[in-house]
Amino acid sequence: MNMKNCKIKILSILIIFSIMMLPILTVANAANEEIAVLKTSENEYRIYSEKYLGKSFYYAFSDTEEVAESSLNFITSKQDTDGNQIAEFKTTSEEAYMWTKESLDAKAEVTKVDLKDSMTKESVEEIQTITKRIPVDATQTATETTEEGDIIKNITTGILKITDTANAKFYYQTTLLTKETVDYNRLMELTKQAQGELNNYQRIKLAQEYEELFNKLTSQANWTEVVDKTIKQPANANDGEQYVVLLRKVENGNTTYDAQFLTSSKQTKQEVVEKVVSTTKNTELPVTYDNPILFVVLAITVALLVIIGIKIAKARKNENQK
Repeated sequence: MNMKNCKIKILSILIIFSIMMLPILTVANAANEEIAVLKTSENEYRIYSEKYLGKSFYYAFSDTEEVAESSLNFITSKQDTDGNQIAEFKTTSEEAYMWTKESLDAKAEVTKVDLKDSMTKESVEEIQTITKRIPVDATQTATETTEEGDIIKNITTGILKITDTANAKFYYQTTLLTKETVDYNRLMELTKQAQGELNNYQRIKLAQEYEELFNKLTSQANWTEVVDKTIKQPANANDGEQYVVLLRKVENGNTTYDAQFLTSSKQTKQEVVEKVVSTTKNTELPVTYDNPILFVVLAITVALLVIIGIKIAKARKNENQK
């Protein structure tokens, strides 16, 4: 019985300890999930909390969560130029803990802030340059003609023409979007979202995800050098399929990456060619007197007639003499 009671006590202590640790684990797991961090200058940061974007709040910062809330100096949130409520602070550390609450007499919530995940204003704005970093023309087409028996096919497909005038080398990778191309599908979704209406919190979070995903895809790409600044769509592409084209430009040691999101175009026209069949008909030439053989036969015939005539004349002469 004593052993059984001992096990129950140990189990009870572990459960109580686990319950006590839940707030700490929650803080650690919530790091930067509901906040967006913008680095405004060296060691200066602006924090956007999704919960408090549209309403004022009180906040304080600490280097550790193991502090008494009563010892913290809470100040009122500020408003940025777009009307969002923000928290600002300076630090040289890579992480901090932000305490927030709606009123001074309320209990504060604490969130771990990982400053290594902060985005600069330039990085956030750079997302707007996607599809514009390397100038292209996606409206051009190319036509290929093939013959199969008496059928002529004219196949017109879309091409991507690089119009960048720089004396640089260009590379590309084309990926057909399917259910399996999860990362590329997400890249296209993020690009569409970036063109829409976003608040500063959403811009920072989107730019952060986009930068991480875009860097991953460009580092894993199998690059093919562009010839004559022309990128043909895949030969097996069907009309209406969606593709992501990653682009890389190398000029004087500097590399620029971009992406294009295209819909394949393929139009086929065929014609049946009627072949003219020529036949040769052998005809007998008409008999003419130009043939030399006829003259020989005629001469022999005349000669025979002359001989016969002479003999008849001699015979008659002999008869008269009698």
